[in-house]
Amino acid sequence: VSFNTLINCWAKASSARPHGAQRADDLLTTLQQRYRQSDKSHDLRPTTITYSSVIAAWARSRKTQAADRALELLGAMNANRHLRPTVLTYNAVLRAVVASPILSDKETIDHVGGVLRKMKKARIATDGFTKKAIAPFADQFDL
Repeated sequence: VSFNTLINCWAKASSARPHGAQRADDLLTTLQQRYRQSDKSHDLRPTTITYSSVIAAWARSRKTQAADRALELLGAMNANRHLRPTVLTYNAVLRAVVASPILSDKETIDHVGGVLRKMKKARIATDGFTKKAIAPFADQFDL
């Protein structure tokens, strides 16, 4: 069984299981460590799918740290030349930010605006899921 399969299982279970997102994140950390300790085997390199699945797990979890962790993982992806966030990645980050129980409306709008700017800079087109993710704040943005 691959790391991506296990991470995806925990990601899908994260809305029902209290520690699903953290388990997915822990598996990503383990994969990163094994990759660094290996001969840089492509089989162990975390991929866009790996990171996107962990971000989606955090978005589904609705944990207090979900938005911060999703934004942190997106930043790590953008800093890695082997990783290219997709519209699915950005939508998951947006879901995590909008669902955050600790961000004020202003903070949420600021983070959503920042993510949308990153999407535009990366030439990633928004889609219907992007609009759905930011629906409570849609009137603040021109999509």
